Amino acid sequence: MPLYGYARVSTRGQDLAAQDAELMAARLTWNGLMAPAGTPRDIVDKIAAEIGRAVKDRQFAARLEQYGADPLGNTPAEFSAMVAADTALWADTIQSLGLKF
Repeated sequence: MPLYGYARVSTRGQDLAAQDAELMAARLTWNGLMAPAGTPRDIVDKIAAEIGRAVKDRQFAARLEQYGADPLGNTPAEFSAMVAADTALWADTIQSLGLKF
């Protein structure tokens, strides 16, 4: 179960042409937390709230930014949607290239 996305790789300071922006967005990485399926909603919400507070902390956010990440602080539902979209994007890409694992 996607729990919380807390950062993505920053594109700040990069001069991206409009046609490259969409491709670049598809190549970004992200970090987040996952919980096992069936984790009680109150536990997910409690952990998400704590991470949300951490991401809003200037010192923590500055540390993430030093590593080239943009703190997001999205919700479990938003992170779940992002994971699903990325899974679909890369599944299609892998299949179209004929890659086997």
